[in-house]
Amino acid sequence: MGPDDEPRQDERSHSARLAGTSQNGSTMTPAELDDFVRRYFREEQILRAGSREERVAGEQAPLGSQAGFNLDLTLWRGLPGAEEAWPLILALVERAPDDEALAFVAAGPLEDLVRRHGVAFADRLIGHTRRDPRFRQALAGIWGWEDLPQPLRGRLIGLLGLIGP
Repeated sequence: MGPDDEPRQDERSHSARLAGTSQNGSTMTPAELDDFVRRYFREEQILRAGSREERVAGEQAPLGSQAGFNLDLTLWRGLPGAEEAWPLILALVERAPDDEALAFVAAGPLEDLVRRHGVAFADRLIGHTRRDPRFRQALAGIWGWEDLPQPLRGRLIGLLGLIGP
């Protein structure tokens, strides 16, 4: 068993512990994390199945109320932002209510993290891909594999059983 096989202490039970950071940099409480996940998947539901009026209303909501938008901003803040986003992404993968919601996480924050910060998160990505079937399913749904440097791209593609470059 190598270092990739052992979950980091801060990743063992991210839903049951304080798991992320709020906009002011403080640690999220479980209730705040629950609210973030609920809002994120509500946005996903509106985008997927809402009426035109619901989609427009969601797009016009104050930016601070849009969970997905806030997570995108966090990821754009560079590596410190990615470190803040990581436990939120894990919580979204864990709590996605169905495969379509999981694909929404894959095509959004997970793909952004892998493409922008994959090398810095290589051990965690590889470890979660080995251990967690839902994470593996989400990771298989990202695009942009050609943007990842070797050997990370090859290791992840091999773990996923994908055919790729």
